[in-house]
Amino acid sequence: MIQKLTPAPGRRYIVVLLMILFVCVSVSRAQDLEHIAKKTPVKLTGNFSAGLNYHADLSSKDSNTSKTSFGSSPAYFLQSSPVISIYGFAIPINIMVTSQNSAFNTPFSRFGLSPYYKWAKLHLGWRSLNFSQFTLSGQEMLGAGFELTPGKFRAAFMYGKFNKALTNLSLYNNLNNNTPLYKRMGYAAKLGYGSSANFIEFSYLQAKDDSSSIPFSDSVSLRPAANQVAGLKGQLTLFKALSVSAEVAASYYTRDLSGSLLETDNEWKKFASLQPRNGSVIAFAGEAGINYQLKAGSLNLKYRRVDPGYKSMGAFYMQTDIEQYTAGFNYSFLKNKIRLQSNFG
Repeated sequence: MIQKLTPAPGRRYIVVLLMILFVCVSVSRAQDLEHIAKKTPVKLTGNFSAGLNYHADLSSKDSNTSKTSFGSSPAYFLQSSPVISIYGFAIPINIMVTSQNSAFNTPFSRFGLSPYYKWAKLHLGWRSLNFSQFTLSGQEMLGAGFELTPGKFRAAFMYGKFNKALTNLSLYNNLNNNTPLYKRMGYAAKLGYGSSANFIEFSYLQAKDDSSSIPFSDSVSLRPAANQVAGLKGQLTLFKALSVSAEVAASYYTRDLSGSLLETDNEWKKFASLQPRNGSVIAFAGEAGINYQLKAGSLNLKYRRVDPGYKSMGAFYMQTDIEQYTAGFNYSFLKNKIRLQSNFG
């Protein structure tokens, strides 16, 4: 949860942050086993950053000096994130020194790799996969999985932990997280056929909180939840320049696994592996669009609808209760040196 901090009445603060040289380095990439012999045996990359910040209360004055009253001494930090690669396998290291504390760690708790050979890929450790924007969309999982893409067939599966149990909130103050978390396990699967221009894919996600993973005293304001999501998406390309795409999904979300059971005759019940309870919600989401490819740009029309209360445990955030109609275009000039892009809706 992001909290908005409001200054006390009659006070104004100025905050200055100075940062130099910030380069982002990914934690781990897929390793190509077919060409591993051609990889550099040992390689060192990474980034270095430094920062300085201080604050001042512009509204209060020191009665003796009639000068602005500053806050604490300027705080600094130095951070380095070298990555050691051995035949393409990345080992990230993080070093941070601040005016308050220092730390040195190798983040193996967040380590992951995806070795592959031709059309077969293996996922191990912490991985972030995208099956569909409405099912599994970037949510990190600690586990194991695979992707197979022989010819026009495509299949993928990932099983693991979405969240670990969180009870000691003092360790996560920098994340502004003031709510305990249950341990959450689940899996996601994808099955499809086609090429990048014409394809159809089915994806499915199921996840569930472990109600015994945190003490009852910490769960007073939190209830264990569970989720099933099924999605279907596809694309059809006509005349090489015109393509039509669509994506729909249904989410069955139970907010409280300890809630009382419900008796219902709804047709969707037979497709659910979770029993309906008080607080269970079924919601739908979808998007459809038409794109026309120009020589140096494209034109597009898009429709998007997301029901109120739609949730997926495989997506970080999703705007809900919306219905959008948009039209857009993008075009490049001067050999792609200038690009004009706009959307209306």
